[in-house]
Amino acid sequence: MTKYRRRSHSIVEEPGFFLKHWWQSFADWVSENRDQFITALIAILVIVVAGLLWHRHVEANETRAWVEFGSPESVASLEVAAASYAGTEAGPFLLARLGDVQLAQDRTGEAISTYGQVTERTKGPEKQRALYSLARALESAGRFDEAKETCEGLAEGEGFWAQESKKALRELAANREAWQRVEEMKAKAAEEAEEAQAATETDAEGDQPAEPHEEPGATDAEEQ
Repeated sequence: MTKYRRRSHSIVEEPGFFLKHWWQSFADWVSENRDQFITALIAILVIVVAGLLWHRHVEANETRAWVEFGSPESVASLEVAAASYAGTEAGPFLLARLGDVQLAQDRTGEAISTYGQVTERTKGPEKQRALYSLARALESAGRFDEAKETCEGLAEGEGFWAQESKKALRELAANREAWQRVEEMKAKAAEEAEEAQAATETDAEGDQPAEPHEEPGATDAEEQ
């Protein structure tokens, strides 16, 4: 019968052997490279502190941006806020709100430009909302073909803005006719105003008193 022999003990099998080994190696390296270690440690601390400070700055900036978003509507203040917080998550929303105010104040050209910027900086529902608003601004400017093209692109998708775009497409032809009638009335009124102004100027010239006509020699006779 074979006699049982206990397996010899190996230090490598002790719990934590490799951890102790690497820790001792690291301690030896630190003592040999003390200056380099301190420099590296300081650099790491600076990077960590800078990262934390930057994170806090970004969070504070985001908070201020959303506060501006909730402030009273004003084109001037929204323009400043949109430019100041362009890099924040609230930036596109500030631009969209600026476009709404511009459109409400009949600053259609500016609204079209603003909505265009929003479409370039957003995705998903936010971009769809900006595209729908852009189509409405184009329609207000009489650019019905561009408005139709924009709505057709949105209507191919799904969701709330797709449904709104389909409604807008159904109303587009009637709105085009109404806009053309209004423009014709404006042109006619402007033409009538010009004709009235011209007639007034003509009447004013006809009412001016004629200069007295003196016969030759009359002055000489009076002098004699």
